[in-house]
Amino acid sequence: MIGVLSRSLGLPANRVRIALDELNSVGAARPERTASPTGPVQIWRGRRPDAVVTSLRDRELQAAQARHLLRRQLTGLDLADIMNHPDMSAPQAVVTLNGWRQVQARLGELTPRTRQEALAIMPEAVLDAQTVRAGADNDRDLARRGILARRIGVPSGVGDASRALHAEMAAHSFNHYRQVAHLPARIIIMDRRTAILPIDPARVSRGALEVTAPAAVARLVELFHTYWDKALPPEQPMSPDIVLTPREAAIIALLTEGHTDASVSAELGISVRTIAYSISDLMSRCGVQNRFQLGLVLGSQTITPRTTEKEPEQ
Repeated sequence: MIGVLSRSLGLPANRVRIALDELNSVGAARPERTASPTGPVQIWRGRRPDAVVTSLRDRELQAAQARHLLRRQLTGLDLADIMNHPDMSAPQAVVTLNGWRQVQARLGELTPRTRQEALAIMPEAVLDAQTVRAGADNDRDLARRGILARRIGVPSGVGDASRALHAEMAAHSFNHYRQVAHLPARIIIMDRRTAILPIDPARVSRGALEVTAPAAVARLVELFHTYWDKALPPEQPMSPDIVLTPREAAIIALLTEGHTDASVSAELGISVRTIAYSISDLMSRCGVQNRFQLGLVLGSQTITPRTTEKEPEQ
């Protein structure tokens, strides 16, 4: 089909593909597979003109709303002048990602395409385990591929589940983390080409704005470096907030010495199932997913034992 259109219009096949993609993006044409004497072929079908006009109006309305939301965000960052740059009038210069799931899905698409650098500003003192798990795979992918990753955060608060991931990432030479007392908004920048910032910093569940306008991304990179230059490596160990029961302390001590669950069971006179439950509860409290990450968290903190009555067998 592409070849037929190319010859009919007298245009290179690549330009025909780009045009069809644009028509498809606004709902003006869609590809279909149909049978032919030589086998299945792909054809393109157009839509009614009134439906296409409605689609174009909706897209313009969405783009205008996205630019309005971005202007409000950039005003809070003292970067509102970016909106007057010609880059901001380009199609898809800013796109709205509605809801947290759509943001995570988009980051999942952008991360494997990142080839040089990932920058992040993270203003939250406390992140829950679900949020940390949602982004952990992306961070590990960058680390595995040796992509330079620089992150700025604030001092961790009580119950922050991101500590284990920071400790894990610190083991990679391409990962760098610094802290300052205050940060303006969550911003993620991939390869200095694409920036993601929240629609509403106070309600990240609303979604985010994806910005690809070169001038806007460049100014956001400048903002990142302004804070990076002021930031310092976090103090070690991080402030403790993990309190172990006597049983948990005994289990961890034996496992650290190289015992297996079975030998810990024999040593302490408790069941293997109780050991598994205790470790699982600890991982949940620390916001980690496996024993390796749990070891990193416990190893980076001063653990406080807690005196309790005899704990029930599980």
